Amino acid sequence: MTDILEIDKLENFPHPRDNDNLRGLETAEKALFDAFMSGKMHHAWVIAGQKGIGKASLAYKFAQFVLEFKTPENVRAAGILNLTPNFDAISAQQVRARSHPSLYILNRAYNDKTKKYGQNINIENVRKAEQFINKTVEKGGWRVIIIDSADDLNNNSANALLKSLEEPPKNTIFLIVSSLPAKLLPTIRSRCRMLKVNDLSDQHIMGLLQHYNVEIDKDELPIILFLGQGSFARTLEVIDVEGLDIYKKMLALLYQIPRISRTDTHKFASELALKAAETKYLFFTEQYLAILSRLIKFLSLGDDADQHLALPHVEIKLFNHLSAHFSLDALFNLWEGSEQKFRLNSAFNMDKKQTIITEFLNFEKIAK
Repeated sequence: MTDILEIDKLENFPHPRDNDNLRGLETAEKALFDAFMSGKMHHAWVIAGQKGIGKASLAYKFAQFVLEFKTPENVRAAGILNLTPNFDAISAQQVRARSHPSLYILNRAYNDKTKKYGQNINIENVRKAEQFINKTVEKGGWRVIIIDSADDLNNNSANALLKSLEEPPKNTIFLIVSSLPAKLLPTIRSRCRMLKVNDLSDQHIMGLLQHYNVEIDKDELPIILFLGQGSFARTLEVIDVEGLDIYKKMLALLYQIPRISRTDTHKFASELALKAAETKYLFFTEQYLAILSRLIKFLSLGDDADQHLALPHVEIKLFNHLSAHFSLDALFNLWEGSEQKFRLNSAFNMDKKQTIITEFLNFEKIAK
């Protein structure tokens, strides 16, 4: 298992349990710290926010803090004023080594036979967590369950988890990481405190890029940060898949509206349809829908769009050009159809090249 990239780890970067370089999460950290110090710690928290901003790292940091200090009195005695675990403590070392007896991580299980991770957190995974919950915990200590991520639960496993949330043993804390909290069962949400983790600022992301020695062209940095949308992981993805180049080519094609070059479209689609370009294709689908969404917002705001939307100049220029060719209703329908088509393509492994070509033809088709 040591040679297998863990499902919740970015390649070449620390796993969330090893990450002691959190940035931009001070508000969320204070909420957890204050709740613990109140002596009335809620037993279940949904740590919500987009992917790649440090939610899981925050969960591990809090777990290390709770498992080390155990009580507010111990925290005060140590003179600790914020969520600062002692990373050299035995308990913290056990967390990082995945050997702490009072910590359980619930995520998608790795299958040694198929050499793949499961598609969901299934009910068998949750039952193993239930066995952990029923074990005796050291006197005065806590048991902590990190669910990373709750977005991977299916209906059966979500309902099984609900039973554990309804009547947890004393001194049990659930830290439920989610990028899509609205899709959690309402009954799960109602039993948890919602902790919203804000997107990272450009300054925080630039600080992380510098900390990890990620090389980047300074002239390209503003657009890369824009495409990263407040997520460090997403920003790394933009860099890794050469996303800026894909983005520029998309805009260039759309700028040809009302008549897009078939030659240019086929060339672009061929580049993204290669088997080795799977991550680039996925980046395209996400960014294509994002551009459509921003165009819809731009048109709906009319003359005030520039004041209310933080868009790069290149998009404002494109949207001003496109505004003469599209109605909002037509764009709404296009976005809905495109989103469904991309999902079907992923589910049934359909022809990627033809999917891309069809998208640009459909875009052109609804132009006035």
